[in-house]
Amino acid sequence: MTSPKEPQDLVDGLTERPYLFVEHHLEPGQATLYRHHPGDHRTLVVIGGRVRVESCHPTGVSHREFGYLQGWHALAGATYRFAQVGVEPALVVE
Repeated sequence: MTSPKEPQDLVDGLTERPYLFVEHHLEPGQATLYRHHPGDHRTLVVIGGRVRVESCHPTGVSHREFGYLQGWHALAGATYRFAQVGVEPALVVE
């Protein structure tokens, strides 16, 4: 799989940033690198295409697919990545 372009910060330029809103655009065959955020929770929602989320945990690796308006929560300390699935580009808002 190839690497996607850098995520786009959707609230860039605000003086106060209580939350982070990032858009991830994945072309066919692209996947993010494994992500790990030890101190905070993340919520991700698919708004275009379909993605497969791969999670690493002490007992192994699991995966699950999500489509339009579906999503998942990455709890603090989770290790995961997501990849585009199918022929349509994927768009995920974090």
